Amino acid sequence: KEVSKTISEIKKNNAGADNQGARKLLTQASQAIGKDDFTKAIELARAAQIKAKPNTDYLLSRAREAAEEAEKSFKTKNFKKSIEIWGKSLEEYKRATAQAKEKGEEEVIRRIKDTQKIIDENILNAETAIDNKRMHELITQANKRVEECNEFFSKNDFDTSKEGYLEAHSTFKTAVNLAKKRGLKEDVKKIKEAMDSISESVLSCELAKGNQLDRKSTRLNSSHTDISRMPSSA
Repeated sequence: KEVSKTISEIKKNNAGADNQGARKLLTQASQAIGKDDFTKAIELARAAQIKAKPNTDYLLSRAREAAEEAEKSFKTKNFKKSIEIWGKSLEEYKRATAQAKEKGEEEVIRRIKDTQKIIDENILNAETAIDNKRMHELITQANKRVEECNEFFSKNDFDTSKEGYLEAHSTFKTAVNLAKKRGLKEDVKKIKEAMDSISESVLSCELAKGNQLDRKSTRLNSSHTDISRMPSSA
């Protein structure tokens, strides 16, 4: 069985593997079988399997190259790509860990674990950057909608302005959920202030339409909280 596994591994012709060394050990395993020394044969076959797989240094090299590429993508703010490549790097480190375990390379395993923690943190930073960017896009979108609704209100089109204010409120709600998710407390506070302002605007629309108040007494103050001017948390 162990010999069959080794042959199968050699046939894969893995990059970074020592197939020549694996074949030598496999030959020695066959000789041991011929001498009925099955314990020795199994030991040699397992050693051959290790050589037939990509060696630890090769896998670590691939993992580091992927991590470096991910860092470049992160610096150019291509966050989705950086997350994808860091994921590939973690896969290579996972393979390297498995190989290091077979070889009993405890120090290598420890170093890999430390590196994996750093990559996990980098991925989290990239995910936070994506959410932060999306949050500010939503804020800009909501602010623009509020400005449009202010115009409708000034023209006594209360139904259209109310509908738009509710849309803006919903957009701000999505933004505030992203801020909460990433622990951006200052942003949460600013967005909630804007949402409260919009709620007041909706009420003003309802009162203006229901009571047909004089335009001057019902005109909505258009100075809503402008979230787009708040300090960036990125």
